[in-house]
Amino acid sequence: MALLYRSGQHALATIVVDKRRTLFDLGNSEAEFCELEIGEERLHTVAIEAPEADAAKQVLRDLGLEAAENESYAAFLQRRLF
Repeated sequence: MALLYRSGQHALATIVVDKRRTLFDLGNSEAEFCELEIGEERLHTVAIEAPEADAAKQVLRDLGLEAAENESYAAFLQRRLF
């Protein structure tokens, strides 16, 4: 469940979020694939964690994801709900 508040506005929302994670080891990097269910909507995300930013960027290039949008869950939910 997530509780959201938009700064400067009197808007508050409580939503149910179901999250399933799968973790992967990619050499010197770790990756997480997530499937989120937010109401009727399904969202897939990928997170890469590496000791150096360049290593994480290389993994994204190798996976063909370098052009994918980088947005936090909170920002996504704020944008969708308000």
